[in-house]
Amino acid sequence: MRNRINIYCDSAFWMDYFDDELVALRDRNRCKAWVCFFDFSRNNNVFINLAKTDVDENTCGGRAIDELLRATGGAGIHFIPDRFPMIESLGNGNDDNLNSIFLTTKPKSECEELSQRLGVLVMNKEMVYRASHLFKDNGRAFQRQIMPNWEYLYEYSESIPSINYCNSLIIVDRYLFSTHNHSNVHDNNLKPIFNALLPKQLCDGIVFNIIIFSNISNPDFYDGSDDIKGIIDEIRPNLNYSLKVIDNRKLHDRVIITNNIMLSCGAGFDVIGNDGYPIKFTTTSLSFPFLIGQESSRTAYLSWIHTVLNECRRNFGSFDVTTHRLLNHYYEPPRSKSYFIRR
Repeated sequence: MRNRINIYCDSAFWMDYFDDELVALRDRNRCKAWVCFFDFSRNNNVFINLAKTDVDENTCGGRAIDELLRATGGAGIHFIPDRFPMIESLGNGNDDNLNSIFLTTKPKSECEELSQRLGVLVMNKEMVYRASHLFKDNGRAFQRQIMPNWEYLYEYSESIPSINYCNSLIIVDRYLFSTHNHSNVHDNNLKPIFNALLPKQLCDGIVFNIIIFSNISNPDFYDGSDDIKGIIDEIRPNLNYSLKVIDNRKLHDRVIITNNIMLSCGAGFDVIGNDGYPIKFTTTSLSFPFLIGQESSRTAYLSWIHTVLNECRRNFGSFDVTTHRLLNHYYEPPRSKSYFIRR
């Protein structure tokens, strides 16, 4: 399974960013972002619209490319001057590109518009520097005395880049559709979570894919897909989406994953009671796993993708992952076995 994210980096962004190295490292506010970005580049796949023969090793950007090539044995950076994707023309069917990150010199307003329309992260240099939430865990502790609830996510849905820059979503929560608390789950939990995470509208042709894993086979549970549709239709009337609910009796931890963020909660996504207070103490985690700079976050994210794909196979055998863009991006068909005959 893939274990890296693709970064499509305009060569002008790259050169400008690394020309800024000495200034950035002397500025406390920029230093962390600069170092985190370099780690992010080193640990993922960088595709650049530049020919290798055009790299000037006398520039800071050229030396950074050379350093990456030596550190990864040449595997971490790819020169594609003639095949560099035009982000403005992306649409449904570009699953790999719609699960990538784009770095550009476009103005902030254009980056925001493209991110909102496509559900991908599109950033220029100054956006990277100012987005401190990209490089840390933004989770909270839920305890009754101080009344945090899911509305804390709104701070990050209004940040740039937003946590609602996404085009696919996975929810794993075995007890999400328990009949004894489903009205509370909807009003005090799922509605604010969806309000924070779902884009207002994607561009024509891009369907927002949602898949939910919850226990729906037990007599005490129900398939809440109609209720989920009711919430989404109410708060996102212009969002073209698909929804699939899959029975889950195996996975116990609770997590929400999009193509850019991971949100987890130990007590589950029904933890806020009817009075708006947490029912029990728990902690949440909210991060951009490929950007946070912690190997454990990226590993956890990829492990969840792998676990969900295995659960799909267990339930359906040949489950059509093409119905979900994020799963399709990370899915790899089983390798055929080779048989050797002794003579």
